[in-house]
Amino acid sequence: MSIASTVKNTITKALQRFAVEGNIDDTKTFILLSCNSETDLQNNEFVYKLYYNQLEGDIYMSKFQRDITFNEITNVKIPMIDIFGIAAPFLRNALSKYTKELTIPISKAGLKFFIYKMKNGDQIKTSLAVNIMNDKTAVKSIDFVEMFNDL
Repeated sequence: MSIASTVKNTITKALQRFAVEGNIDDTKTFILLSCNSETDLQNNEFVYKLYYNQLEGDIYMSKFQRDITFNEITNVKIPMIDIFGIAAPFLRNALSKYTKELTIPISKAGLKFFIYKMKNGDQIKTSLAVNIMNDKTAVKSIDFVEMFNDL
């Protein structure tokens, strides 16, 4: 299995696990990865936040649930392999690349990971999507594997 597939599966399973914990559909759960400064970005000091999309009236609103750690995402109590060490350069590179490309200040930028489902006949395909965020606005959708192409 490739690095991209391993990280993608890990984040997908985390979102599904967090959805079960919150008693909410997994398509209504997302993780926002961000950094507070350029120095934090260079040092791989990411901030991970868990959100649920909850219905308020006629619209869904993103509601912050809690800060989470990378170990919670990987669901590992005692790391046997350093998944963070493998994933961090790719996450840093993607965040750095898109903040420059889209001229987003690092303090306002983020990577939003979420599950979407597509129906094809009787089959339902679950996949992981990534949006580049500028504050609370999605400004670009990227293919998850695209983050791993440039390193």
